[in-house]
Amino acid sequence: TDFAREFVRLYASSSPNGAEDAPEFSLGSIQDALEKAGREYKFVLVYLHSDSDENAARFCRDVLLHRPFSRLVRDSFIFWAASTRYAEAAAARRVLRASRFPFLAVLRSRPGSSRSRSSEIVALKQGSMTSAESSEWLQRILDRFGISLTTARIEQEEREAARSLREQQDAEFQRALEEDRARERRKREEEERAAEEQRRQVEEQNALERAAADAAARREQKRASLPPECTEKERCATVVLRLPDGGRVSRRFDRGEKLSVLFDWADVQGVELVYACLVSNYPRKLFHYPEDSYQTFQEAGLSPSAMLLVEERDDSPADLDHDAGSQAS
Repeated sequence: TDFAREFVRLYASSSPNGAEDAPEFSLGSIQDALEKAGREYKFVLVYLHSDSDENAARFCRDVLLHRPFSRLVRDSFIFWAASTRYAEAAAARRVLRASRFPFLAVLRSRPGSSRSRSSEIVALKQGSMTSAESSEWLQRILDRFGISLTTARIEQEEREAARSLREQQDAEFQRALEEDRARERRKREEEERAAEEQRRQVEEQNALERAAADAAARREQKRASLPPECTEKERCATVVLRLPDGGRVSRRFDRGEKLSVLFDWADVQGVELVYACLVSNYPRKLFHYPEDSYQTFQEAGLSPSAMLLVEERDDSPADLDHDAGSQAS
């Protein structure tokens, strides 16, 4: 306020300790001081200064700048002061009905009330007073009415603690709820993955069973359609086939027959011709299905006899789900 600057210039500047002994002025309006007091659970100490009062200058020097008084005000009050030369102080004078000076009033803020009823008067002191009298008066007010501020502060702290506890409980409940939802979601996803995996395994098993059934039917058909073994020794091509499991089988073919008959016979023995080829070692020669099916046994050098092995094809399909039914029937 303007008075705060005047006070420092006229009185505090000439004090031995300067502004250090002065109370801490609340700058702004009296309403600002009341709002601050409400937040800090303090009383508002109002000082109205009248330049026409003969005791005004002495009161400023001997009371307001008296260290015990100013410390008490600093510790326990929000101090608002103004000169009656200014409009707000004149309005405060009318409301507080100040008739003598120096004038002190202790006000208590009413949090949550309307602006026109935002405070109540706790005590008034008017006229000449010493620093000791002023300090004793303020201390009596603190002793008598300070409990109300302490109670209000405790109640507010309890409300804040309850609110904080509710928020913490709400947060914990929300966190627990989210965790439960996450667990349910993970469980549901795991069940879905398990069901999908089971479905995939069933489909794979069914596919394998269908493929095995198809292969068995195809091989049985081929077994039935194989020509009789050659009986004319001069025309026979005797083939021994070493199987991947170490077993051996042999058959006599007519040397003029196509190798498609050899491949059908190998298929009947369980050789997967999509992934394997037949190999003779001396001389080494590879026979692939269906590329070499058109050759005769004689043209292929398998007459009068030959030993064949089963080896993996270098050009076997990458797709392991290749339909075995594509083999020659």
